[in-house]
Amino acid sequence: MIRLHVTGPSGFAIMREAAILVRPARGAITTVLSGSLDPGAEARLAPATDLFLPGTWRASATFGGAVRYSMAALSKALADYPLNCLEQATSRGLPLALLEDGPVAGEDRAGRLQQGVEQVLDRQRFDGGFGLWSASGEAEPWLSAYATEFLLRARTAGAAVPDQALKEALKFLADATTEDATSPKALAARAYDLYVLAFAGQPRAGAQRVLMEQLDKLPTPLARAQLGAAFARTNDAPRAEAAFTAALADPARKFWGEDYGTALRDQLATAVLLKESRLLPERLTRLVAALPGANLDPRVMSTQEMAWAEAAGAVLGRGAPPAKIGLGGRPLPPDPVVTVALTGPDTARNLGDAPVWQTLSVSGVPTAAPPASRNQMRVTRKFLNLDGSTLDLDHLRQNTVFVLLVEGRAEDGQDHRAALMQGLPAGWEIAGRIGAGEVAGMAWLGKLSETESEPAADDRYAAVVDIAANDPTFRLAVRLRAVTPGSYELPGAELSDMYRPALYARQGANRIVVQPAD
Repeated sequence: MIRLHVTGPSGFAIMREAAILVRPARGAITTVLSGSLDPGAEARLAPATDLFLPGTWRASATFGGAVRYSMAALSKALADYPLNCLEQATSRGLPLALLEDGPVAGEDRAGRLQQGVEQVLDRQRFDGGFGLWSASGEAEPWLSAYATEFLLRARTAGAAVPDQALKEALKFLADATTEDATSPKALAARAYDLYVLAFAGQPRAGAQRVLMEQLDKLPTPLARAQLGAAFARTNDAPRAEAAFTAALADPARKFWGEDYGTALRDQLATAVLLKESRLLPERLTRLVAALPGANLDPRVMSTQEMAWAEAAGAVLGRGAPPAKIGLGGRPLPPDPVVTVALTGPDTARNLGDAPVWQTLSVSGVPTAAPPASRNQMRVTRKFLNLDGSTLDLDHLRQNTVFVLLVEGRAEDGQDHRAALMQGLPAGWEIAGRIGAGEVAGMAWLGKLSETESEPAADDRYAAVVDIAANDPTFRLAVRLRAVTPGSYELPGAELSDMYRPALYARQGANRIVVQPAD
C-alpha cells in the first residue's frame, strides 16, 4: 500500500492510497485425496507440500458429511476465480449463505458474504432485474432469478440486503410470470421465477399450475425440480412429487448457455431442492449416493457446478450424525462435518462406530509452471514494436512501449463466451487498451474483435469475448510498457470457456529480462 500525504497553504491537506497487488506469476492449484476411514482406523495425513512454493500452500482435512468430495477445495477455487460477472459473483456468494463459519467457509464468511451481496446489487437495473456485467446491461432472465435467490438466502444468513432492492427484484420476477413463455429459454426462466417467488413467500399458485401442464416441455431437469420445489413451498405435495419425479427420471442434458448449466449442476441443485422440500426421502438417498466423489476436480468445473456442489454439501449435511475424529492424539469437537486446517503432517483416527469419508486438500502456487496444453481451443500471441515489427524480447529495455497481439480460435463448432488471460511479468504494465476495428496508424494489427468486457487489473490483461460457431476466431491487442529492470517469468496466455473450463488452451511459461534504459 502506498500512501501519499500532501499539505499546502491555509491548512490544505489531502491523502491518497493506492494498493499494489503482489502475486506470483503462476495461478494457484488444488490437489485432493479422498477415502473412507473405518471405525477405529487411523490415517496418515501428509499434505504434498513439496508441490508448492514455500509459504503459499494451505491444507485442510474434512471428515464426515453427506458428500464425498472436498468442500474446502471448492471453496478455495471459487474464492480465487479471477472474473466477476453476475453469474460468477452470485456463484461465489451462494454457498457462503448456506455454510457456517469455519475452515471451509473461512472465519470471515460473514464479511465475504456481505461483499458478495454488494457485488450482485451493483448489477441491479432500474427495473429490478440484473445485468451480466453492470446495471446498464440488458436484463438477464435466468440470472436475475439466480441473483434474487442468493439475496434472499444471504439475508436469511444475516447479510444486510436492502428491502427496496429485494422488493424490486421480486417485482421483476413477478412481472415476468405474466408474459407468454414458449421458448426453452423463457420456460427455464419461468420455472426459476416461480420457485424464487415461492421461496420469498410470494407464490403464484395459478402460474405454477399452468406451467405444470407443460412439464414435459421444460428444457432441463433443474427447471422441473424448481417447479417441484415451488409446489412444495405452497404445500401441494402431489404436484411437487410429480415434478421432482420427472426431474429425476431424465437427468441427462448437455451444456446450455441460457441457464449456464450442465447435468452435474442440475444433479447437485436438485439434491438441494429435494432435501429442503422434505419430500421423496428414498429418492433423495439414491440421488446422494450417485453424486460424484473424489473425482470432482475444481480445475475443470464451472462456477455453477462448484457453487451447487458446495451448497449441496452444506444442505445435505444438516442433521447428519456427528463425526468423531481424533487428530494427533486429541479428540476434535464432534460435528456432522469436521474440518481442520493443517500446518504439516498429522494422524487422524476415527473415534466413532461408523465409517466416515475423509478428504485432504492442499491449495497453493505450484513450484513448476503448468505446461502448455489445450482442448478444442487454440491461442497464439505476438509481441510487436509500434511499427509492427517483431519485438526482441531478449533485448527489451526499460520504458519501451510495445503491443501484445493475441489471436484465439474455438475448434468444436460451438458458441462460446470465452475468457482470455495474459499475466504480466512484474516489470511490465498496461499502457493502454486498443479498441475494436481498424486502428488508425496501425494497419498491421488488422481488424480487432469486439470484447464483452475487459476487467481492470494491474497484473494481467483480461478480456471476455463471444466466439460464434460460424465465426470461431478473435483478435485482440493491448499496449504494454516495460517499467522495471530485472528478470521475470512471463506466464503463458490462457483461453477458456467461462462456463465450460474443460475447453481451453494454455501456453507454457517463459522468462524475459528488462534491461535498464540507455
